[in-house]
Amino acid sequence: MNTLSRHPGDTVTTVSKQISFILLPGFALTSFALAIEALSVANGLDDQPIYSYEICSLTDDKHPGKVISSNGVPVEVSKGLEACDNAEMVFICAYKGAATIEDPQLLSQLRRLSQKGVRIVALSGGSFVLAKAGLLQDKGCTLVHEHRSTFAELYPSIPLQDSIYTVNGNVLTSAGGTATLDMLLYLIGLDQGKTFAHNVAQRFQQERIRSGEEVLASQRMLALSMKSPAWEPPSN
Repeated sequence: MNTLSRHPGDTVTTVSKQISFILLPGFALTSFALAIEALSVANGLDDQPIYSYEICSLTDDKHPGKVISSNGVPVEVSKGLEACDNAEMVFICAYKGAATIEDPQLLSQLRRLSQKGVRIVALSGGSFVLAKAGLLQDKGCTLVHEHRSTFAELYPSIPLQDSIYTVNGNVLTSAGGTATLDMLLYLIGLDQGKTFAHNVAQRFQQERIRSGEEVLASQRMLALSMKSPAWEPPSN
């Protein structure tokens, strides 16, 4: 296995970190897949697995079953919510129907994990779940763009950030899509140092780790360029 060196000043996590992914019906497959891929690439760059992860659903451990993504692709899960009890980081994967999710056990468990200092990470529409659990009080958040108006109506006291992901202590929220990779590189950098995270980024054809502000600026520039007369079809 290929081992990559870290910068001498990097703070490194030497013990495999336990991660749980909670897939909610209608989750965004791209966000989930990018998060898994980033962790898998990180594992492949070291002698020992850096991250171990389990895919969980709202069911119990005896009947994990499958969860259908927003595009209809089923993903098999290996565990129920009980598996999250020992996790050091938990990803909430939600998108379609995220605002309507009602599961008292899930909300209670998220509150308990957050109080223990476990990292809680919301992808795409996962901020709806965190808001319902009361984990976004006095905190800003990020979520997928098309859900912003609904979120603002349901939770007017929670400020929505323009950044592609938001970090508030042990609670992180992301707009999903390709922004998931940017946030995962940030998290890997926290655990393994910036040099190692840069090596992971290169495996995804990224020359460097982009800051949230940089990505946002490029998105704005693209939106402005699309409005340019140069994009308009010639008149007959």
